[in-house]
Amino acid sequence: KDFNIYEENFKEATLLNCGIVGGNVQIIKPLIDSICQMHKQFNANNKTAYTGDMGAFNYVLRTQFNNNIMHGSPVNTIFKKYETNNNVCWFSHK
Repeated sequence: KDFNIYEENFKEATLLNCGIVGGNVQIIKPLIDSICQMHKQFNANNKTAYTGDMGAFNYVLRTQFNNNIMHGSPVNTIFKKYETNNNVCWFSHK
């Protein structure tokens, strides 16, 4: 019910990629639990080709874990920039 508020508050925020996740277990376990709960509640009966993974991931991170998010350098390179010589970032996008 607060999705419109979420979209307004984070419309300029970077879309986070659910392919790169890591951190302290005290943060990651509640994060995974929250994402699973969201899928159980809103996506369990989804009959479309859309899984909602990225949307659920970004919604949960931005609304419940926003103060714990770290992305960009030194965590990850820029998506589809193919920074193959970047020795600073921990993860390299394709």
